[in-house]
Amino acid sequence: MKPVFKFALTVIGIIGLGGCMQTHQGPKQTGGTLIAAGLGALAGSQIGDGRGQLAAIAIGALAGAARGNEIGQSLDRADRLHLARPPKPLKVRR
Repeated sequence: MKPVFKFALTVIGIIGLGGCMQTHQGPKQTGGTLIAAGLGALAGSQIGDGRGQLAAIAIGALAGAARGNEIGQSLDRADRLHLARPPKPLKVRR
């Protein structure tokens, strides 16, 4: 099987598993998970060949998804805190 085909199958599988994620995730958490999983799979595809390469792709995708999820969750939390702050009162000059 060609490496590009393996990579494409891995990415499609990860995106398919993205539907199993929890529903209370914010947009940055979901996006971070998918983007980092793809980048992790891409990095893993550069290692080894044969079954070792397929394992490296899977490990890279899982590690990337986990890290991307954490980063996205942190960004979503920061957005919620920013939106929860009351607006600053306007100063009127007379």
